[in-house]
Amino acid sequence: MSPWASPRLLTRRHIRLALGIFWTIDAGLQAEPPNFAHAYPLDVLAQSAMGTPQWENRAIFGAITPFVSHWAWWNLAAVVLQAAIGLALVSDRWVRPALVTSVAWAGVVWLAGEGLGGLPTGFALLAFGAPGPALLYAAVGLLAWPSEGRRDLDRRTWGVLWATYWGGGALLQLPWVYPPGRSLSANFEEAALGQPGWLASTTEAVARVVERQPIAWTAGLAAVYLAVAAGGLPSRRERRWPLVAAAVISGVAWVTCQGLGGVLALGASDVGTGPVVVLAALGAWPAIRRVPAARVLSPARRSPPVRGPDGDWAGGPGPTPRRSSGPPPRGAGPVRRCALGPQG
Repeated sequence: MSPWASPRLLTRRHIRLALGIFWTIDAGLQAEPPNFAHAYPLDVLAQSAMGTPQWENRAIFGAITPFVSHWAWWNLAAVVLQAAIGLALVSDRWVRPALVTSVAWAGVVWLAGEGLGGLPTGFALLAFGAPGPALLYAAVGLLAWPSEGRRDLDRRTWGVLWATYWGGGALLQLPWVYPPGRSLSANFEEAALGQPGWLASTTEAVARVVERQPIAWTAGLAAVYLAVAAGGLPSRRERRWPLVAAAVISGVAWVTCQGLGGVLALGASDVGTGPVVVLAALGAWPAIRRVPAARVLSPARRSPPVRGPDGDWAGGPGPTPRRSSGPPPRGAGPVRRCALGPQG
């Protein structure tokens, strides 16, 4: 275990609470009527296989096909499972079984519902939701695992996951399969589908700006991602700017590139990656230091004001000052000295 230099803003309990809220929202989204349709698995879920290699295509359809004939019941089971995970984490009961189930179910969703986050397709970009919300759910579940005497997240584990996420995002910016312009255009087009008018207009406006200089935007974002990844690694001096930059980038991308995770359109199944990344950033933010309040004495312990020998008032609120050793003030009268021992 690697501790932080000071307490963090969010503890493991807070992270589990937020993860439980995410799972509860996902259960509500999965319970929308269109998701119970008989054609949902092959019309909607199967879209995660578009553009994937042959091996992944077979894996996705192999995971979906057994549930097609009675899909409504299987979808209801998925809703109940996600709601149970969320309620267990929010109520802080059966935390360990809930986290184990959360990680396992996130793996199923990542394969069958998200197509491994689109990573093998060549179109996956961090701003548009790669490597997939389900994978981030699993990572957050591992970070929030309860540990005796450990309230904050483990610093080393958080740093490794942070560097992997942002460093991997920089690698995804490279034109491994498709040129930057084509990759950006395809992602923006998909992000605007099915969204409300105002949200689709926002996405299209950003797309027009970015697609004018796709290479510059791709290279610039890659550099920023690498800086955020390096700035979040453990060091002697804690830096907050990577956390602020990560939260801003993730928030802007969540609105303009992910359409708020699609929660305003029918067929959404999760909240997107933006809120999860912001949660991880807050888990590493230093806690607000509270200055202890000044000690106030009760009225019974306060000494009344007394006029001193020089005519000034002494005492008042607060404890009676102790007389300092030294010569008496002028006008205080003769000083009677007492000698110890027998007097002759």
